[in-house]
Amino acid sequence: CLLSRGLGDVYKRQLQQWAAQHLHRELTVADLAAQVHLSPSQFAARCRDDHGMGAMAWLRGLRLAQARVLRSTGMAVAEVAQRTGYRSPSALTAALRRAEHNA
Repeated sequence: CLLSRGLGDVYKRQLQQWAAQHLHRELTVADLAAQVHLSPSQFAARCRDDHGMGAMAWLRGLRLAQARVLRSTGMAVAEVAQRTGYRSPSALTAALRRAEHNA
């Protein structure tokens, strides 16, 4: 997500890279906001303003995009789920189906 008011492409790329390296963790809005030196509420508001979605929806999109890439390599669903922060293979599969249905 991010942050055209006051934060440029460098911060955007840094946040995306940081998030991609930490997808396996349980991340919060505060974790994301800290990476771009904003309060959680400022970060959440900028995500909504800039992208029409909340910060966690943006993060979910990153997780699902990475999951699709990993699955395309033939990696097992259980391993993909673990690497992308889903609690179980079935949770990942359900999230992928929901995203596909809503696309």
